[in-house]
Amino acid sequence: MIEMTPELHSRVTARPGRMARAALAALLAVGMAIGLVACGGSGVGSNGTGAAPQGSGTGTVTGFGSVYIDGVAYEDSDATVEVEEADGSTTTTETKMGQRVEVLYEPGSSRALARRIRVEASLIGSVDSVGTTSLVVLGQTVRVNSDASAGPVTVFDTATGTAVGGDLTDVAAGDPVEVHAVRKTVGTSVELWATRVERLDALRRLRASGVITEASAGGFSLGSLTVNTAAATVLPANTAPAVDQWVVVYATKDDLSGSVLTARRVRIGERATVAVSDDEAHLGGYVAKLVGGSQFQIEDVVVKLQTTTKVEPSSTSLAEGKYVRVEGSYDSDGNLLASEIHISTADDGAELHGSIVQLNTTTMSTFRVRDTWVDVPDARVIDWGECTTRTLADDLYVEVRGVMSRGVLQATSIVCEKDAAPTGKVIERHGTVSALKAESKQLTLLHHSDSLTVQWTATTYFRYPLTAGSLSSLLTTNETIEVEGRMEGSVLVATKIKPRSGD
Repeated sequence: MIEMTPELHSRVTARPGRMARAALAALLAVGMAIGLVACGGSGVGSNGTGAAPQGSGTGTVTGFGSVYIDGVAYEDSDATVEVEEADGSTTTTETKMGQRVEVLYEPGSSRALARRIRVEASLIGSVDSVGTTSLVVLGQTVRVNSDASAGPVTVFDTATGTAVGGDLTDVAAGDPVEVHAVRKTVGTSVELWATRVERLDALRRLRASGVITEASAGGFSLGSLTVNTAAATVLPANTAPAVDQWVVVYATKDDLSGSVLTARRVRIGERATVAVSDDEAHLGGYVAKLVGGSQFQIEDVVVKLQTTTKVEPSSTSLAEGKYVRVEGSYDSDGNLLASEIHISTADDGAELHGSIVQLNTTTMSTFRVRDTWVDVPDARVIDWGECTTRTLADDLYVEVRGVMSRGVLQATSIVCEKDAAPTGKVIERHGTVSALKAESKQLTLLHHSDSLTVQWTATTYFRYPLTAGSLSSLLTTNETIEVEGRMEGSVLVATKIKPRSGD
């Protein structure tokens, strides 16, 4: 994987002008090509051109079937998904509902083609305390949201055992969690509003972000958290953290002692990347510092309205505190020139395309699609479409739309698209491993009463605690695993191999 070196990082975060951005596009194209080859990929764009990305997006994951970021679809079949470690290296990871992510992409005729997706958690650490509508992690207070009209509803992945979904009542002090959140300016203060709260099995890294409240030569404070920067790499290079700056702190799981965190790396500013050309950009966040009808800010980005800017829905007015998705392009000063602004409403929700998994055959009302629990409140929301069956069942390929609540997608529409595996679409199958050929990266999955050949590759993501090397143990333990991927003939080529949810 490509390492974001201090030099590269400083060039990316400097909000380059028009000529510098062209050079940056070429630099990132080379870097990502190297990274893709290192990960076993082809090193070319998903449309085969090998061209540099021409756009960037930052926002909240709101669906799958490709990946949806604030409702914008990005084809992710050839995208590298990564997370930055404390030492600046990157490791492969996966996208999940409610995560905050950055994407570099190529515009496409039907949808954008994602080249690289970086998962950007706000906080990774142990819970300090839990309130009725908020929790504190690493000294930072995070509020939760249950109102879709106020922005992304907080997705909880906190239930234990066989329970479905989860909410704040499942979280307790001391729990290891990963929190994704959006900055929201309320009066003169900056708050974190959670888009996802996930309980972890264990902490393998630490991460904190927030506004610096005090600063000195050897470190700074984020609320009640003291950050020691004596041995840290600070980016951009030749800068020093200062009061009122937003920072992201990277550390290992062993770098916290009481309320003092010894940082390995510190990034000043919200994003690791900006648009790499003037072509396209998407940005999701809360409106702040609104000036008439001419401009506002999302975090540290100035958004400027044009005479041709389209604001939807037209019945809703821009206001501070509203969650919006802005589409446009960056000018030479780093301002986002808005061509379209979508204001969040109660009708905004999530969208899933994938296979039904773990259907509750007793109630016939809950199942999972792409790792997201779905609740069917009324059979009348189901459209059987092209499917010959008239009964919900595992493996049916469906499109689900709805609104998130307590970590569950409350379905308002379910369309059955295929009885079996659609060509080129991501499907999911579960079962036990009955045979393994490690040298050829193949296993046989016993799925119901059928045997399915699964091929994994150098880019297949193994969800913890599974690894390619641990697959042999499954021949004797009879544990159920799940495989995501695409059918190529009679073989399921895996993009993910993961433990059975709830097992």
